[in-house]
Amino acid sequence: MGATISERKVHTIELIAQLKDENLLKLIESLLSEAQPGDWADTLSEKEQADIAEGLSDLEAGNVESLDAFIASTVLYKS
Repeated sequence: MGATISERKVHTIELIAQLKDENLLKLIESLLSEAQPGDWADTLSEKEQADIAEGLSDLEAGNVESLDAFIASTVLYKS
């Protein structure tokens, strides 16, 4: 039979305490913060929330354009 969850937690903490790789530690921190309960949208800035609300308003008002039309109108893709 495998280790209990408590034993696995202790073992994982011991492994993390021995880490010397900064990138791996950042990855673990990122994974743990993403696992926290809550809505990711709560972490958006006020500007990001306003931009999303504006996009949704445009969509509801029919102010949209196809990807092909957008690309055709973009300076980067004009020859």
